[in-house]
Amino acid sequence: PDLYGRGWVDALVRLYADGVWEYDDADRRDGFSVVLFGVHGAEYAHPDPAIIERELQDPDVSSIQITFYADRPPWAHAMPPGGFRLAIVNCWDLQAGIEARQELALSLWSAQRIATPSKRRGSRKSKNG
Repeated sequence: PDLYGRGWVDALVRLYADGVWEYDDADRRDGFSVVLFGVHGAEYAHPDPAIIERELQDPDVSSIQITFYADRPPWAHAMPPGGFRLAIVNCWDLQAGIEARQELALSLWSAQRIATPSKRRGSRKSKNG
């Protein structure tokens, strides 16, 4: 909702409470949600809050949401099949959002732990067959 403009949430509440939609969107502008996905099965730590704060200093970045719980196992999150959603960057300028996502990606991926499969005897075939 931060991309919809000032007063939008209040207008939504009035719509549900009173059945009336009153919202002046004369200041409408384009906005973008840039999503960061990681691989399923990895455990991620939240990025350093200083990185998020630094990215939010850019006036073209509206908000950053970290979309997973670091204290829950990966399987305990509802995620789309194509990837594990790590963050959403809302922005007014697409390039600013892409750059913020890149900074978050570097932080998150450097801290990930990938679960290694258990070693099973006889699970690999020898080169000779």
